[in-house]
Amino acid sequence: MQAGARAVAAGACRLPRARSAAFREALQQAAALPELHEGSTAALQRAEQVADALPSSSLLPAAIHAAVAEQRSWLGEPHLTASGGNYARARTTLGQQTGADGRRDWAACVNAEAAQRTGLRWSGVSADAGVQMDADVERGGSDLAEVEALGLKWHALLLSVRRHLDADAAPVPWTDMRQRAQRLLESLSVGEESFEALRGRALLTLGAALRVPDYLQAALVRYDSRSPSDARADAFAQVTALCENAGVVLWPEGQRPAPSAADANQSESLLTRALELAKQPPYADSFLSLMPLYHLAIFFDRARNDPITAEGLFRACLDRASADTLAAPLDADVPAFSPAERQCLQRNAMLAYASLLQRVEWNGRRRTADAEAVHQQMRRQCLPPIADQRPVITPTWQIWHAHACRRLGDVTW
Repeated sequence: MQAGARAVAAGACRLPRARSAAFREALQQAAALPELHEGSTAALQRAEQVADALPSSSLLPAAIHAAVAEQRSWLGEPHLTASGGNYARARTTLGQQTGADGRRDWAACVNAEAAQRTGLRWSGVSADAGVQMDADVERGGSDLAEVEALGLKWHALLLSVRRHLDADAAPVPWTDMRQRAQRLLESLSVGEESFEALRGRALLTLGAALRVPDYLQAALVRYDSRSPSDARADAFAQVTALCENAGVVLWPEGQRPAPSAADANQSESLLTRALELAKQPPYADSFLSLMPLYHLAIFFDRARNDPITAEGLFRACLDRASADTLAAPLDADVPAFSPAERQCLQRNAMLAYASLLQRVEWNGRRRTADAEAVHQQMRRQCLPPIADQRPVITPTWQIWHAHACRRLGDVTW
C-alpha cells in the first residue's frame, strides 16, 4: 500500500471547507461516518450508497459526496477519475442553495474539482470544460464575494488554456487569453488586501500556462523574497517559481526571448538553488526535491545537450519518488504531497526519461529496450486502467496549484 493510502486508512478524514452554516453542519454529520475515516475504496463506495439513500432535499448527501470527492482527489488514479461523479452530485445540490454563503459553497466545489481533479488528470480537458466554467461564473458571480468571483474567472481561464493546448488542430489564441489574464491581474492589483494571495497564485500559474516571463518574474519576487517564517509554508510555491522561471529558456521558439549563454547559466543557477532549498531541513525527508531534480534533468538534456548527466538526474528523481515516506500532516510546514501529486511528478520523470533513452546509444546500440522498460514500470505504477488515455506531461504549475488548493480548502482565498 502506498504511504499516502496508509495515512488515509489510519483515520484521517479530509473535508472541504464550508461557507454556509447549513453546509457546515452537514459536513460535521458526514464526518461521523466511519467509512470516511477508513478511506479504502470499498469504504468510499459504501459512503456513496449512504448518500444516495438520503433525501435529495437535504444537504447531507452533498456533504458526503463532497467529502468522498476530497478523499478520492487526494489519492491517485483510478480514484481521481471516480471523483468526478462525486463532485458533480455535490455541485448540483449546492448550486440550489440561496444566499451569498450558499453560492460560495458551490464556488468552492467548482474550484476544487477544477484544481484537484481536472488539473491532476493526464487526459485532455473536455471540449466544453472552459465554456461550462465561464457559464458557471456568470451564473454565480452576482451572489459571490469579489475574491471568489475572481477566483472562478481565474479557473475558467486556466481551463480554457488547457483546452486549447490539448486541441492539436486549432491554433491557440494566445493574444486573447493573455489579454484576459492581464484584465484579471489588474482587478487583483487594486482593492482588498485579501486579493494579494490570489494574485500571487495567478501570476505563477498564468505566467507558466500562457508563457509570459514578466508574470513569472513577478511571482518569483513574491515567493522568493519571503521571510524565513513565511517561506516555510510557501516552500512548494518558492520551488515551483524557481523551476518555472528556469524553464523559460526551454519554451518553444517564438514564445520566449532569444536565449543566450547567460540565460542558460541563470536557469541552471535557479534550478540549483531550488534543489538546495528542497534538500534543507525540514524538507529533506519530503518529496519536494522531485521537482528540481526533474527540471534539472530536462535542462541538462535539452539546454546543455548532456544526456549522461540528465540520465543520472532522472535516476535520482525516480529513486526519490520510490522512497516509502509518509506524507506530513496538512498543517505542517513541510509540504505534504498527496499520492496523486507524487504520482504526477513520478510519471513526468518516467515519460521524460524514457524519451531520453529512446534517443541515445550505448556502445553503438540504441537503448529502446531500456526505454520500454521505463514505460512498463510507469504503466504499472502511474497509469489508470483505461486503454484510450495517452500519458502526457502534467505541468509543474498544475501540480503545485492542486497542492495549494488542497492545503487551503479551495483556491479563492
